[in-house]
Amino acid sequence: MNAKSGMFQNIGENQVKEIIHASLCSVFFIDESQRVTLKDIGRIEEIEKWANEEDSEIFHMELQSQFRCNGSDGYLAWLDQVLEIRDTANTDMEDIDYDIQIGDFEMSWNLGNSSTYAIDETSVNEVGCIHTSQGLEFDYVGVIIGEDMRFENGHIVTDFTKRARTDQSLRGIKKLYKENPKKANQAADEIIKNTYRTLMTRGMKGCYIYCVDNRLGDYLREQVK
Repeated sequence: MNAKSGMFQNIGENQVKEIIHASLCSVFFIDESQRVTLKDIGRIEEIEKWANEEDSEIFHMELQSQFRCNGSDGYLAWLDQVLEIRDTANTDMEDIDYDIQIGDFEMSWNLGNSSTYAIDETSVNEVGCIHTSQGLEFDYVGVIIGEDMRFENGHIVTDFTKRARTDQSLRGIKKLYKENPKKANQAADEIIKNTYRTLMTRGMKGCYIYCVDNRLGDYLREQVK
């Protein structure tokens, strides 16, 4: 959810506030690890803030499991561990039905189509982006991890300067960096990691990964073992 609605995000005041105000009962499904743009505002604290403003009663429920990634909560926890999003007990791939085999291939981006990419017959010949994949599930997914995430000195490192110039998910980050470098790097780090986490959880049966950074590829392979 964004703060404003409309094609140019210039209509309304706040989508969370408007949803709660317009309905007798609102149900929000929240995964804060899927925040992939600076405009995303769908945090639990944001919902609680506007719910309290409307004097609404709040009920918290937890989704115990999910069907994506072959229903493997262990795989999701392993991703959080290796991407250093949060500490989990899943430091390896033991007991997880998962296999990665990446060969040489050459494809183009889905430059001309973003609305129906996932179901188009020709989309198998293109590489989709986060915006054409988020919210959808596939049997298998292949993820290219670009130069914006690498492995250095034993840790996952993100670099927003390596993002494609056409990418709008970090729009405004350079201005923020000039004003507050630490805040900008923290915000970009969350967006980049969440982007790859989201892409790596689109496959219900398996996920294939290719890393531009060889050290990151080596790190992931070591963690799989």
